[in-house]
Amino acid sequence: MQINRLIGGRIFLSFFTGRYHKPIEEDRIFMFLDLKSSTAIAEKIGHINFHKFINDFLFTISEAIISNRGEIYKYVGDEIIITGR
Repeated sequence: MQINRLIGGRIFLSFFTGRYHKPIEEDRIFMFLDLKSSTAIAEKIGHINFHKFINDFLFTISEAIISNRGEIYKYVGDEIIITGR
């Protein structure tokens, strides 16, 4: 379940069914979501609390993305790259 939440259901299923390795052309929308002033927040609350904060944020936003049929393409630090049709 955690892997499914991290990479998205479609990619997870495609990987195990073999479709992930046979690319197809499709129209996609990309959204880049980045936390504003994350370095300042980390300095203010400390690294351990920031790690907890970012972890809670990523799991919370992941649920919203998946429930709206979006897919998480990649995590880059405090940024999430989201894709959908």
